[in-house]
This record gives sequence, C-alpha cells and structure tokens, in this order.
Amino acid sequence: MTLKEKLLTAKTSNALFDSLSELDRKKNQVLAHISVSIQKHRKEKGMSQADLANALKVSQPAISRIESGEENV
Repeated sequence: MTLKEKLLTAKTSNALFDSLSELDRKKNQVLAHISVSIQKHRKEKGMSQADLANALKVSQPAISRIESGEENV
C-alpha cells in the first residue's frame, strides 16, 4: 500500500504514523522534505511543472507525483 493510500484510509494521522515502522517514518520524512524542496525551488525559479519536466526529460505527471510524494525520486 502506498503512503497516499494509507493516508486516504487512515482514520487519523496518528493512526497512520503509529502503524509505520521507525524506518518507514524516516523514509517518509525524507521523501516529504525532498518533495517540498523540489516544489519550492521550482516555484522560486518561476517554472511550471511542465517546464521542469521538459528540463529533466520526464513527463509533467511524473513531476506532479514527485511533488505530491506519490513517487520516490
């Protein structure tokens, strides 16, 4: 089950994180930090997701999934 699926099915955020191992919590924290950083820097540069996708030679939906934490970079 992906993190997004867990978030959607969890009754509370505490229940979600209580069910994760310490390693999974740390991985998710790192992934969240990377996702937020990518989005922040992209916006600071005045780039759209499509602009960043073109620069990286990936699809715009891939950038969206990365920024939302659905996809690990």
